[in-house]
Amino acid sequence: MKKSLLKKIPMFDLKEEWINLIKQFKNTDIEYLVVAENKLVEGKKIVILNFINKAYPRKIAYRVFINKKDYITQDFTISPMKWRAGRLEYILSTWAWYKYSVLADDKSHKVLESFLGKEDNLLEEINLLQHKIIDMRLAKKHQEIKDRIDKKMKTVPRLPNNFKRWINDTALYYSRYIYYEYKPRKFVDGYCTHCKSDLILERAKGVRHNKKGVCPKCKSPIIFKAIGRSKNIYDYGEAALIQRAGDELVVRYFKINKYYGVDYKNPKLEYREYARDFYNKEGKVDQYEWDRFKQTEEVRWCDAISRSSYFNSNKYLFYDTVLYEKNLDEVLQGTAWEYSAIKEFATHEKGFMFPVWAYLDKYKANPQIEYLVKLKLYRLTSEIIYHYPYYYSDEINLKGNNFYEVLNIDNKEQLKTAQRLNAGLGELKVIRETGKINLKLTDEEILFVTEKVKVERIVEISKYTTFHKMIKYVKSQLSEERITIDYIFSDWQDYIRDCKVLGYDLNNDFILFPRDLAKAHEETYKLIKDNRSELINSAITKMYNDLNREFSWRYKDIVIIPPKSSDEIINEGHVLCHCVGRYVEDIARGQTIILFLRKKKEINKPFY
Repeated sequence: MKKSLLKKIPMFDLKEEWINLIKQFKNTDIEYLVVAENKLVEGKKIVILNFINKAYPRKIAYRVFINKKDYITQDFTISPMKWRAGRLEYILSTWAWYKYSVLADDKSHKVLESFLGKEDNLLEEINLLQHKIIDMRLAKKHQEIKDRIDKKMKTVPRLPNNFKRWINDTALYYSRYIYYEYKPRKFVDGYCTHCKSDLILERAKGVRHNKKGVCPKCKSPIIFKAIGRSKNIYDYGEAALIQRAGDELVVRYFKINKYYGVDYKNPKLEYREYARDFYNKEGKVDQYEWDRFKQTEEVRWCDAISRSSYFNSNKYLFYDTVLYEKNLDEVLQGTAWEYSAIKEFATHEKGFMFPVWAYLDKYKANPQIEYLVKLKLYRLTSEIIYHYPYYYSDEINLKGNNFYEVLNIDNKEQLKTAQRLNAGLGELKVIRETGKINLKLTDEEILFVTEKVKVERIVEISKYTTFHKMIKYVKSQLSEERITIDYIFSDWQDYIRDCKVLGYDLNNDFILFPRDLAKAHEETYKLIKDNRSELINSAITKMYNDLNREFSWRYKDIVIIPPKSSDEIINEGHVLCHCVGRYVEDIARGQTIILFLRKKKEINKPFY
C-alpha cells in the first residue's frame, strides 16, 4: 500500500450517535468503537477501520487500511501521526483486542461481511486475516531469501573424484589401526586397516593393546587393538575443500566420522557438508550453514553467523580442519590468496588441522604471514591465526617489511634458532629477550625457559650469575611447598630486589645464593617492612648519580631530572595530584624509574 495515497483519503466527521453510543461503554470492558468503510485506491477496493477510544470519544485514534494481502495503520494517539506496520494486537496492546471492540452500526457490519464473506465474529476475523497476511509476508520474505541462497549454491561444483579417498587417507590420517589376536604367543596374526594387509606380528616388538606403533608393511602410524577388546571405535574429523564458484571462491566444510565395529575390516566412513563460505574478489565473505531455516522444520542451506568473530556464537566453527590440497595451485591462481602459502602450511604435516577460515582472514589482513610459513615457523603461524590480535599483538609486528621486523629480532643467528625450534611466540620471546643481553642459551635451554619460567626473571638475575648456576640453584630450592621452577625464580627475584634496597653486596655468593631461600626472603622482607621509609629513601638517593648521568636532559627552558629521595617523589604526587608516590618501593627495588619534568628556572618546583 502506498502511504502517500492513503494519507490523502479524508477522514469523516464523527456522528453524534457514535459519540453517544461510546459514552454508554463507560463502565464496561469495551474500549473501542469501530467504524468500517470502503474506499477505492488506484481502482482497488480497500477497507478502512476507524477506531474511536472511549476515553477520547470525539476523535479517531487509529485508521487501519486493509485488503486481503496487506494492511497498515495510522496512529493518531501521538503527534505527529505515525505509520505502524504491526498487527492490532501490538498497537492496541492486547492480543484479544476484538473482545474489547464493537462495530458502530449496520453499515460497518455490511462492509466487513462483504469484505470477509462471513457474518459472525467479524472483528475476530480481521485479527485472523492480519495473522494470515503476516504469514504470507513472511513466506514471501523467506522465499526471497531461499531463492537468493539457492542461486548461490547452484554455482558450487561437484566434489573431486578422489575426495572420499583423500578423506580416508589424509583427513583421517590418525584413524589407522592394527587389529591383532589377543593370544599368549610369540607371533600373532594381525590386520592393518590402512593398507588392508594381513600381517604376522611379533608380540615382543611392542604389540600392546592401545599402544602406538608403525605398520611393518605400509609404514603408517597405527594404534594396536586387541580383537575382542575393541568392539566399537568412533573417529571424528573435519575437512575443508576450496573450489571456484563462478567468480568467487567457495570454501566447503565437512564433518567426518568413521566407525570400526566387530567387522573392523569394513569400517563405515561417512562425511557430510555443514558450511560454505563464499569469498568475492575483494575478499568479502558470505557464510552459509546446513541447518533449520528460520525456526521452521525445513532443513537446508541458511545464512550463517560469522566464524571470524572473537565472541562467537556460530556452532560450526571448524577449528580443527584438514584442508584438501590437491587443487590449491589451480584454484587460488589470480586470487588474493595466490601467494598465501596456505598449501605449504596445510601440508607441512600429514593430516595437519587448523581453522582454514582464520588463515584466509588473517592473511588478507596481514600478508606477512607468508614470511612465517616460508621460514617454516608453523607453530608461530598457528598461534597467530588462532589468537592474533587478541593476544600477543605486542610480541610480533605483522606490519613489518621483512623477516626481522615481523619477528622483532636482530640477526640471522636468532632467526636460525627460531627455525630450528619451529618456535612459537613463547620461544621467540626467550630468543629475543636473552639476545638483548647477549645471554647465549642452547636450544634445550630455550625450551626449558619457555616452559618453566618467565624470561624476564632470567634476564634480571643474569646480571649477577650465569644461567647454569641459576638453574642449579633454583632446582636445589624446590620443596613440597615450592614445587615449580617459576615459583622459586619469583621468590629469588623478590629477594634480590630486597637485597638491593638493603644495600647488600650481590657479588658475594653467600648473599646471592642463600642456603634457604624461603627463610632468607622472609628475613629481608621483614627488615624492609620494619625500616621501610629509611631504607627506601636511602636506596633512591644512592641511585641519583647513575640515573642523572643516564637520563638527565635539557631543552630551552625545560629539564628532565631524576628524584633525589622518596620524599621528593611523594611531594611530586601531592602537588600535581597524581599517584606517583605509590611507586617509591618499586623504584627502590629497581623495578621502575620515575623522572621529573621541570622548568629550568624553577628546577625544584613540580611542574608537569
